[in-house]
Amino acid sequence: MPGPLLVRLGDHQVFTGVDPARERHELTHPWWPRQAAPFFAHALTRRADLSPPAAREVEPSSGARSRARRPATTLTLPGPALQPGDYLEVIADRYPAGDRSPDEGFARLEWLAVLDQQHVHHLIADPAWRNGPLLLVRTRGSGGILLLRADEPVRVLAYVNPERDAFEGSLDAGGDGPPFDPRVPPARPFTAAEVQAARALRQAAREHTVVPADEHDLYPQHYADPVERRRLLQGVNGVRLVPLSSLPWPHNSFKCAHAERGERIERDYPDEQDADGALHAVHAELFTRLGPNDFATCPYHRANWQLIGALAQRAVTHQGDDWRPFLTAAERDQLTARDALWLDSLFLDCIAWDDGDSAITNGQHRTCALRAAGVPLCPVEGRYVPGDPYPEPRPACEHARQTITRFWIAATFTQVPSRLLAAVVSRALTRWARLRPLIVRPRRP
Repeated sequence: MPGPLLVRLGDHQVFTGVDPARERHELTHPWWPRQAAPFFAHALTRRADLSPPAAREVEPSSGARSRARRPATTLTLPGPALQPGDYLEVIADRYPAGDRSPDEGFARLEWLAVLDQQHVHHLIADPAWRNGPLLLVRTRGSGGILLLRADEPVRVLAYVNPERDAFEGSLDAGGDGPPFDPRVPPARPFTAAEVQAARALRQAAREHTVVPADEHDLYPQHYADPVERRRLLQGVNGVRLVPLSSLPWPHNSFKCAHAERGERIERDYPDEQDADGALHAVHAELFTRLGPNDFATCPYHRANWQLIGALAQRAVTHQGDDWRPFLTAAERDQLTARDALWLDSLFLDCIAWDDGDSAITNGQHRTCALRAAGVPLCPVEGRYVPGDPYPEPRPACEHARQTITRFWIAATFTQVPSRLLAAVVSRALTRWARLRPLIVRPRRP
């Protein structure tokens, strides 16, 4: 590792069994100086009282086996030239040496700052690290804070696998702040002069590093579907307005006041055919069978969702997440305190869905209430490609019937070889549930 790792008790694990060949390798290739005293001030070295569980059996290494034609090309930078999004080499040595993918050992840098110099002596006991500026670094997947010496060079990937960069970057979209831990040592951001100097250092390193033309060939594509790949590489994470008719129907509204009715409908659906699609169709069919009085018995529907939807749409249209500036005097009189809470939830506890996903991951009950109120659009948080249009909103019952019919066409086509005949049969099954056991095997109660 390029520096010591500051971890809390419980944030790490200790091996109770190690490959003997690896142990011999690390004894002859130490990756960190052996020290009699602890590196951190006020730290205690504890070995005998770890009380590990019984050692597990470890199979001896089968020897080096190459997983890559060559290692990835790297840039050598001074620590202050790092920036979030870099892939920092955090594990330089690996045994066996060839048993690693090209970018293995490199972790995405999420956050870095300068350790406040007046606190260095309170944290560091090692004299070699106490006199110069130090950096605090958080990398993706690490439970601790990595310390780097500003005068020591580090290595980062010169070319990052676009799929990995986009995937990990989308997961860490909100992770560019300091770690949420009050015990992290006080730190300061980089000054404008330091940022400018870092840019010059990065530019110089780029100019002196040659990235082979076939560097991208080191990373095979894992996203074969061009639509999914485009969404990954060109997409962003954020809140946008999505038609309710473009969102999947609920798949598990177990808190619904009419859950038992949904379960009875589900028994008429086939057991093997597209479980997720069946659940969506079941909830769509339940929606078509509920009337105003039914919706009124559900606590999720007891709100002015038409006004809530209109205010939410107005806020997102103006690129904001605060609906209050757009509230008119007349609307203020109509909006209850409970309505305001539901409205806040659309921005604080967002309906979550990535374009193209088969299910929403948060907000099933609220989408049902919005649909029942005839709201055409709602704020949704997730991954999408900016500029890609959504289909025109459709009425909720029309969307529900299309969902049900689409499911039964697919289900009956496995039993009826003709697509035209399957379409006719599916319409009958959609309308008359009693016919369904004649064509498909229903779910077991």
